[in-house]
Amino acid sequence: MIPKKGVLVLFLLLVNFLYALQVKYEVYYGFFPAGIIEIDFQNEQVVVKGKSSGILGWFYKYRLYMVFNLKNPEKSFLIEDENGKHRELNYNKILHKKAWLPLVIKILLSGVDLNKLKTIKVANYRIILQKREGNNYTFKVEGSKKVRKIQLLGWKKGFFPKKIVIETSEGTLVLEKT
Repeated sequence: MIPKKGVLVLFLLLVNFLYALQVKYEVYYGFFPAGIIEIDFQNEQVVVKGKSSGILGWFYKYRLYMVFNLKNPEKSFLIEDENGKHRELNYNKILHKKAWLPLVIKILLSGVDLNKLKTIKVANYRIILQKREGNNYTFKVEGSKKVRKIQLLGWKKGFFPKKIVIETSEGTLVLEKT
């Protein structure tokens, strides 16, 4: 029999654990607010939902829905609607067009032991820990023509980073935790 205080502690831990599996970020393209992205880590998959908003959202209508299959990445898919155009991407096309999404997910999933984190492999890409200063991590991406560097700022074990900076060949995306 678990004492009443024990039940309360277990309940609070369960609520905290479930809440910690979801995160919401505001997305900036350069300095401009671009939208919102939500990442939901579930048992065997990660679901990512995003949409444009703010001033940029008035001119650029974008929505994405991605399911990243953790057991079999080849079953992953992304659906996007961009200014009235609907596209469905399989895993290989995601890696080619939106590589930063699976790369960031893989880094977040691999960050269980931040002291041993060195190199992460995603398909033909290698994510290499380049620099660590306190709770800030800089990763160099090899094998991608689009994604050059990913920074996780304010990343503590058991928590999501406060800020994610993705440097691409087309510009810089900044995700700030809400």
